[in-house]
Amino acid sequence: MCVASPAEPPTEVETQAAIESATRHYGALFEDLQRQAQERNVELETHVHVGHPADQILKAAAKHGVDLIVVGHCGRSAIREWVSGSTSRRIVTHANCPVLAVRAR
Repeated sequence: MCVASPAEPPTEVETQAAIESATRHYGALFEDLQRQAQERNVELETHVHVGHPADQILKAAAKHGVDLIVVGHCGRSAIREWVSGSTSRRIVTHANCPVLAVRAR
């Protein structure tokens, strides 16, 4: 799952352009992942959502009744994380299922 987050405050034209661009970009990436999954007999479902990443991931997890959310964590400083917020922290705090936060190298 990928979440496109348009600039704020976006105009309707900017929002629509961001949605279309993200859908095309992630659609192409997902095609390759779908092919790789098929080669390994793995069922893969992909989605592109628009909005705040943490909110969209939590909504999708609740809607689909997921057992585990795996999310990347970039490891920002505590001050930068406090100022800008952390998608992974928000997901860990509000998820109704276990969350595995994978730290970037």
